[in-house]
Amino acid sequence: VERHAKASSVAISLKGNRNGALLRIADNGSGLGDQRASKGLGLRNMQERIEQLGGTLRIMSTKDGTTIEAQVPLTHMLRPQDTQKESA
Repeated sequence: VERHAKASSVAISLKGNRNGALLRIADNGSGLGDQRASKGLGLRNMQERIEQLGGTLRIMSTKDGTTIEAQVPLTHMLRPQDTQKESA
């Protein structure tokens, strides 16, 4: 966002539910323009990584900003570590 979008505002949210997690990044920058058509290397890498986890990546862009949503299913989220100490 800092390097390419020329945005003055960025909103990031991360939400979890029983189905998995959703990361949403939205800015008020200049949009992706031609970069979206050619799918820049960074966007392509994000897409590949999310697909490896069985998730989805949505990219919505206009001249008024870009929103990227990455959703990952619960099966790929880390389980909390056991906080109880084992007996010696």
